[in-house]
Amino acid sequence: LIVTKIVGQVRSSNSAALEIDKHFGFEHEARITDFYDNGDSLEVLTMTRSQCMILNSPLWAKVVDRVARI
Repeated sequence: LIVTKIVGQVRSSNSAALEIDKHFGFEHEARITDFYDNGDSLEVLTMTRSQCMILNSPLWAKVVDRVARI
């Protein structure tokens, strides 16, 4: 299984979660207005494999290699 894109969903009112997602490299892709009963919107954030620090790390490559051998 090869990851090509990671998708995150955050309530628009959760500014702390939005900030940390952006800090890790997620980019805003879409907003779905009035998604929640209280009128809050759903923010959709994405990151490609090439943008992801974890998926591109040597440590992750070792984990994937170990799992592939099982």
